Amino acid sequence: VASMVWLLYFLYPSINTSLFKVFRCTAPIDGKRYLHSDLSIECYAGGHRTVVYFAAVLLLFYNAFLVRLV
Repeated sequence: VASMVWLLYFLYPSINTSLFKVFRCTAPIDGKRYLHSDLSIECYAGGHRTVVYFAAVLLLFYNAFLVRLV
């Protein structure tokens, strides 16, 4: 159990950073916003919208529930 707690807190910053990168978009370019880490992906359109919903659920679960349980 102690090793799981250590692993959870050790990975906490990098998991959160990765999940928050999904929401980081550029300023509008010709009326469209693009994902900062991959400029070929339009923000909040197509598959990115699904990833945003998934990341939001994971962030909520990971930050609000999982860490509180430990």
